[in-house]
Amino acid sequence: MEKTLIHLLQIALRYHATDIHFRLLEDETLFVEMRVQGQIYKLREQNLDIRFFRYLMYRANLDLSLASRPQTGSFEVEIDSQKVACRFVIVSGWHLTC
Repeated sequence: MEKTLIHLLQIALRYHATDIHFRLLEDETLFVEMRVQGQIYKLREQNLDIRFFRYLMYRANLDLSLASRPQTGSFEVEIDSQKVACRFVIVSGWHLTC
């Protein structure tokens, strides 16, 4: 899971994304989009699912039993010797800002 997170963040940094949006579909597939210069771009299929979403919740120190309720948390990740601060927010959809 950590490798997948780092890969997504490397993509976001490369394109100067300001937000990463995760949308959990009914079949528990995770749909990923990034905001770059005000535009939303869908990432190619990453084969992500609810397990990765729960991993992000865990990293952000959120209550895993309340995944459908609004919550906010944060964590740091080191990408290419650079610390990246990430804020993970659950609203009606899911949102990660790094």
